[in-house]
Amino acid sequence: MAKLVPIFSVVAGIYWTIAAFGYGLWVNHGPGGGVFPLAAGVILIPCGGMSIYKQIRNHTEVPLNRDAAYPFAAVIFSIAASYAIGLIPALALYVVLWLKGYEKKTWANSLFTGAVTGVALFLIFSYWLKVPVPIGIFEQLLY
Repeated sequence: MAKLVPIFSVVAGIYWTIAAFGYGLWVNHGPGGGVFPLAAGVILIPCGGMSIYKQIRNHTEVPLNRDAAYPFAAVIFSIAASYAIGLIPALALYVVLWLKGYEKKTWANSLFTGAVTGVALFLIFSYWLKVPVPIGIFEQLLY
């Protein structure tokens, strides 16, 4: 498991670096939707590469920790939910469920934080940056 994380980081970094150019790096005299994915990809590639190098060089085996699987399961759930309900509602739902289920926060705290997260993501990416965010199957049926 410990070796999969840096490999996944490098693969995800390569994907986002390439995908960033499709979103446009500089549009209408300002940063486009591809600036953040490009930055994330450029950071992920060397960080994952250094982690792979360190693991090969040190030959250390890290025991498998069951708690380490929760973030991966949460990401897979969020990706699947984004196809059904859209990316922003899926991420807001992720925050609510993570805070309630894993962090053991109250429902009021979890729902408030999820709502603020959803509004903030909408304002930042859809409204101000004009990033084409996936809307999901259910929202497509409304149009």
